[in-house]
Amino acid sequence: MLNRIVITEKNQIVTLKVVDELRHVDVKPALHALEKNAALNNSQKVSLDLNNLQVISQETQELLGLIVRHVRLKNIPIIFSRKFTA
Repeated sequence: MLNRIVITEKNQIVTLKVVDELRHVDVKPALHALEKNAALNNSQKVSLDLNNLQVISQETQELLGLIVRHVRLKNIPIIFSRKFTA
């Protein structure tokens, strides 16, 4: 099970927003699709948006680790955003 990841791109900044919706998807094909994403590969910065996320699956954690590795190997800065509430 993977959380749905929504990709948006604006001014060469890619945002990967992880949402609570869970789907039955294999990690390897999902990673392959992201690795082939032209916006992700040609971006100046990647933002990983975890705002409002309540549940994250083990598979999503694995996929996010692979995405971070992929982005860092391309020397693209990555930013994590997460709002914490008291």
